[in-house]
Parts: sequence; structure tokens; C-alpha cells
Amino acid sequence: MVLFTTTKQVHIVDPADKYNLVKGVFTEMLGRLSAGSITSASAALTSTAGDKYLPILSSLGSNLVTAVAQLGAIESATFAKGVAQIMLVRTDAGGQKTGFFIYLMKGGDGIWRIDAM
Repeated sequence: MVLFTTTKQVHIVDPADKYNLVKGVFTEMLGRLSAGSITSASAALTSTAGDKYLPILSSLGSNLVTAVAQLGAIESATFAKGVAQIMLVRTDAGGQKTGFFIYLMKGGDGIWRIDAM
């Protein structure tokens, strides 16, 4: 005699796929900034981040490409449901390494965007 049955869905996500997804959001934004297209790069930002960072990016003018090139390289990423953190590492002329975090959020539309840098 069966008293109870249930069906559940399980979603399996490969961490490498998630890593490539959030890394792609960031590197695509950098590519657009390197091409001088702040407007198209802004699509990778949440509205809150856009309000904060677009004026800064615009103020860089002809120095934008140089600034983007100096940001560093992605060293790692961590994930939780709907949020991700990318760690950038930059090495200065003296060999000193400095880490910076980029925070991403998955929006209600299912698209990952940068929320803070």
C-alpha cells in the first residue's frame, strides 16, 4: 500500500559552466570598454552599478583603454544562488599582488549583471 508519492525536479549545474558564464559577463564588458563603447558595456551592469560607475568610466575619456588594461586578471570565482564573486588580481611593477572583488547578481530576467566593483 502506497501512502504518499511525490515528484521533485533536481537541477544540476556544472561549476565550470557557471564560472564561464560569470567570467564571460565581466570579460565581455571589458572588451566593450576597451573598444570605447561605454554605452554597450553598461548592459553588463545592474541599474545601481550603472548609476555609480558610468560617470566614472565616462570621465576617464581617452584613458579608459589604459585603465581597463590595468584591472588585472581573474583568479577565481565563487557562487551562491543568484550571486557570484569574481576575484581580480593585479601585480604592480614591484611584484606586489593586490586582489579586488567584482560582485554579480542574477536578475529577475535570468541575466547575470555586475552589481559592484
